[in-house]
Amino acid sequence: MRRLSKLMLILAAVVLPVGACGGSEQPPPDAPGASAPGSDLPAGEPDLAGASTPPPDQDVSQLDVCTILPTSDIEQVIGKLADKPSGSNEGGEASCVFAGSRPDPSTRVVTRHGVVIVVMERSNYELEKRLLTHQALAGLGDDAFVTEQDVPDNEDLYRVWIAKGGRALRVTGTKDQQDGVSALARTLLTKL
Repeated sequence: MRRLSKLMLILAAVVLPVGACGGSEQPPPDAPGASAPGSDLPAGEPDLAGASTPPPDQDVSQLDVCTILPTSDIEQVIGKLADKPSGSNEGGEASCVFAGSRPDPSTRVVTRHGVVIVVMERSNYELEKRLLTHQALAGLGDDAFVTEQDVPDNEDLYRVWIAKGGRALRVTGTKDQQDGVSALARTLLTKL
């Protein structure tokens, strides 16, 4: 139980919206002379590498991430749900924490596992991509990448990030859930 509490605390910490960190005010994207988020170029203008700026953010404030996927999809990764999913929606991100229990593949001891699903505005994705060490992931959405984080005295985190249009998603689990986390991200992408 203590291990799950620690894992859920770590997973919940990754839900903190980037927008909650503050920052300078930017003019609306459609204002004359406005730049794309995180760019010195006008929206839609190619950067020096020839890539276009990302599309404008699409609102996520009305999403209930806890209900986007069927419970059966979540339980394939984390086992039977142990608690009611816990969602939040703020700072351009809608999120849900799922906690479950399943037998450990090597020991057959029932352990607690969890995943966090976040749907965010595209600008939050672009900011995280610039800040994080990541590995590109081809063939999903408009852009995708994977991050891994070593967590001392706990299970290492594995995150799949995918952008599509003005929204993006992040699915976080543990490294031993890598295949399940990737499968959830692919399924969730079809729902964006």
